[in-house]
Amino acid sequence: QGRKEGISSYLSAKIALWQLAYPEAERSFSTLMDEIIAGTANRVVKRRLRYAEITNVPELRRQAVRMVAAERQCYREGTSESTSMDGLAATTHIKNEQYSEDDMDVDEEGMNAMGRFEGNCRKCGTYGHKASDCRKSKVKTGSDA
Repeated sequence: QGRKEGISSYLSAKIALWQLAYPEAERSFSTLMDEIIAGTANRVVKRRLRYAEITNVPELRRQAVRMVAAERQCYREGTSESTSMDGLAATTHIKNEQYSEDDMDVDEEGMNAMGRFEGNCRKCGTYGHKASDCRKSKVKTGSDA
């Protein structure tokens, strides 16, 4: 996984390679997990994946994206064990095996799993809220006074 690469795109690439490399009858999910963990950029996410009881690909996708979202939020709050944002890129959506969209850590309105806006305010430029929720007062012009 690249430092700025989202976990879902990393997983998609690894899973596709795993499916190409092994005939279905010879695929070992534990081999896939070992390879994914070895290549995951963030050490906290690596450890959480290792301890998680994950038994199939859809569950792996859901758990990994949730782990990354939680670790990214902890990093922003200053409560994370991570020392950088490496491997904690936001994921907007992932597709499950049937190609239907699954809500992940950022929804269509930019809200993450923790209910916080993932982006900068268009009014004041501050990270973490939308212009409609901005607390900064409007700048009054001569016609408004």
